[in-house]
Amino acid sequence: PVRGKGGGRVWRRLVEILRDDGWSSEAERQMALAYLGVHLSSWDDETRIITPGKNMPLHVFFRSFYEQEPFWEIVRTLRLNGHSFVDDELLHLDAPASQKSITQLHLSSCHLSKDDLDILFSSGGWPALRKLMLAGNYMQKAGAEVLARAPQLSTLEALHLPHTGSEEGVVALAKSPHLRSLHVLNVDHCFFNPATVVKVAECEGWPDLEDLSLGGLRGGSSGKTDWIKAWSGHPMWDSLQALSMESSVLTADNFKKLLKAWRLPQLRALNMSNNPIGDQGVEELLKWSGLELLESLSLSHCSIRSRGLERILESPRLQHLRSLSLDGNHWELKEYKKLVSAPYLSSLTHLNVSSVFSNVNMLEVFLETTGLESLQELRIKPLYYHNGAAYRELVKKLKSTERFAAVKII
Repeated sequence: PVRGKGGGRVWRRLVEILRDDGWSSEAERQMALAYLGVHLSSWDDETRIITPGKNMPLHVFFRSFYEQEPFWEIVRTLRLNGHSFVDDELLHLDAPASQKSITQLHLSSCHLSKDDLDILFSSGGWPALRKLMLAGNYMQKAGAEVLARAPQLSTLEALHLPHTGSEEGVVALAKSPHLRSLHVLNVDHCFFNPATVVKVAECEGWPDLEDLSLGGLRGGSSGKTDWIKAWSGHPMWDSLQALSMESSVLTADNFKKLLKAWRLPQLRALNMSNNPIGDQGVEELLKWSGLELLESLSLSHCSIRSRGLERILESPRLQHLRSLSLDGNHWELKEYKKLVSAPYLSSLTHLNVSSVFSNVNMLEVFLETTGLESLQELRIKPLYYHNGAAYRELVKKLKSTERFAAVKII
């Protein structure tokens, strides 16, 4: 049940805790065993993750493990995503033993309210916390203000808040003196628009921000002035290395305005997926001054046709790319043949063209690959995945070749 480096040691320690004499009754200890339902994944001395099973009542988890100080000698990441807290269960998260060791706390989709967040972060605990995930908790501005007032979050480096509500709440976080160590911020689908981006940038609250996700940004039809004001001349963008604006309904014209406004000297990863920028948007991107620094580019489901793909394959400015996602854009067989022999994509280690191929037989073009020499991972599942046996047979054929023997095919 426990895989990875040190898994046997971890499991033996859990069994020791369960065998301990500190239970109020043998029946309670047996209940803890029956409800164990704990899945430990990606375990090594750096990544110590525990996830209570969905069938495990939280009061049993807290009583059986959470309050046992030896338990926190081996756990660093706690995942409680999707669990609902009842009665005083949230108070258990204040246990001093756990707070000292937890570096990552995952509480996505837990129906947390502003009052719940008050309970979690009103004490002076969590001295080691580096990453906090609260996705899907519709806490709005009041909940964000609780986080902004919490001095114990001064060690936080990554904050994930997608689908949590208020744009005003994110502005409150940007003004917080306790969150200036953030490197990663995800506020996908929080009702942002260009005016909100301006407010956040003017706060200059995250001087070391490296990774920003603004998926679902509203205002795809906003005027040129809004976009330029949002992105021009703000020091906060100088350290940005990864930017996502997927699903923001950006057309080619608005994408062109963005590209002219951007001053992102450190950007290495750009995700513009699920925006209908089309071939014209690709042509504008290939003119952008920051293109040659990119190592990762995602243009999935962007309505890119044959002309756009040809521009990508023929551009020497993309020769430094390590990762390219083009899934959900549909082309003809002749375009695929150009893809597998593209001279400027020789540095790619990850290529995603899932849902691009209309049938399994078109995947056979990869047997003719003359390019893509550095590939480590290939995503190629066809759009119409009706014949699973035929797909598996083709993957088997690819894996039998010297060219793809070491490539992970998904």
